[in-house]
Amino acid sequence: MLVFCDIPSPRGLWIKYKEHLCEDLISSSVNIIDAENKCLHMISDVLESLGKNINDFALVSYYIGLTKQQRIHKEIQAEKNLLPNEADLLAITKLNQSQRAAFDTIIARVYSSSGGVFFVDGPGGTGKTFLYKCLLAKVRSNHDIALATATSGVAASLLPGGRTAHSRFKIPINGDDKFVCNIGKQSAEAALLRECKLILWDEATMANRRDIENVETTLRDITNCDKIFGGKVVVFGGDFRQTLPVIRSGSKRDFIEASLVKSRKICCDPYPLMKRGILTPKNEYVDEINNTLIARFPGEEKYYVSYDELLDSTSPHDFADFLHTISVPGLPPHKLILKKNCPVMLLRNINPAEGLCNGTRLICDDFRDHVIRCVIASGEHFGKHVFIPRIPLEASKDEKCSIPFKRHQFPIKVCFAMTINKAHGQTFDFVGIYLRQPVFSHGQLYVALSRAKKADCVKMLICNNHRDTSSTNVTDNIVYEEILTEACLPNNLSY
Repeated sequence: MLVFCDIPSPRGLWIKYKEHLCEDLISSSVNIIDAENKCLHMISDVLESLGKNINDFALVSYYIGLTKQQRIHKEIQAEKNLLPNEADLLAITKLNQSQRAAFDTIIARVYSSSGGVFFVDGPGGTGKTFLYKCLLAKVRSNHDIALATATSGVAASLLPGGRTAHSRFKIPINGDDKFVCNIGKQSAEAALLRECKLILWDEATMANRRDIENVETTLRDITNCDKIFGGKVVVFGGDFRQTLPVIRSGSKRDFIEASLVKSRKICCDPYPLMKRGILTPKNEYVDEINNTLIARFPGEEKYYVSYDELLDSTSPHDFADFLHTISVPGLPPHKLILKKNCPVMLLRNINPAEGLCNGTRLICDDFRDHVIRCVIASGEHFGKHVFIPRIPLEASKDEKCSIPFKRHQFPIKVCFAMTINKAHGQTFDFVGIYLRQPVFSHGQLYVALSRAKKADCVKMLICNNHRDTSSTNVTDNIVYEEILTEACLPNNLSY
């Protein structure tokens, strides 16, 4: 609420509810004052993980915080306490020949203190995440620090202790070649980076090159070392075959044949349902499928209507009715229709450390006026009950919105279907691909086809064109040969 909602009196909120917030902390050995202080420090920890400072909200009249040394100790201990589970340690014995070669090479470099930069390249489903977990488990089992990051929130949630690269390295959102990360040389974050043995960055192929360059410059600075990435062992992972930025010229088109599917059954048990997904290129087709399936999904409907307001409060015009009709990618609909046990997707990074990332899939469990209770249905936090509040949301600056406005709504949308781009890093038991029209950028079709574990668990419905719903077995596949050529050059994959 402090981070995402515009609360007029944070101190008043604390005073009103502090008794309830502290009741689990009070015991025979802890009095009310100590319990309140402990509660405030717990709130401070959550706010810090989201890039905020509790003192900015003036909940109390005195300063809340740790000394520099306490902060450094806390940051380092938090990572050292991430001990691997037995399954990840046992997985090391199950590595195949290629995975084992990469594992042995990287671990040898970690403990030789000579540094090194590696790139793990592999098509979807070839076991990159399996290898990452083994690397993290090996380093952490020796009580050393391994930092797990990823470009996207969904990919980060699949790694033990994973965080987005922007969160971990404090990468500037609108940086350029002159910027470094927002990490002070004497800060606790800098001390943690100096202490770590391994940095793992998944989905690095989706990152802006400036982000990687900013991290490289920052590591050199805080370690006082002119070696690449400050002499740290850094493992990048990704797949250059997957979706690149949309470029409208110079493409070569190949054609594929696909089997068709004309009907789907909706499963009432939510957990098997979350292992299935329908993928399509555009948001408009996603909304079309989701609206159809939520209507057929069993149960009583629950409606949540948004409050929309112009960002320009001085405008003399009333655009409320028009704002309700606007559908922008990344924003929930004005009228959100949900049912118990229906699948939804989170649209904002609410608390990445607790698994609430942009793209996290959830199951609706209970509906209240101001909060929705859900269960996380994927990643390391699978099965955890969470509460989703109604918050103000704005469209991304990358989206072309006719009128800048703010929508107060729950940051979720139904997700029987999702865009192909949103499916990066996810694996399903069954995938349906709906091509109302062909994909529009390099690698999209490849991403869609590689989301299932087996080829016979992928079904496609291909339309002749977006106006004609009759089916065909041919579609365009956009491939930029120069990208694949550059990605596969031996020099680009050297250590």
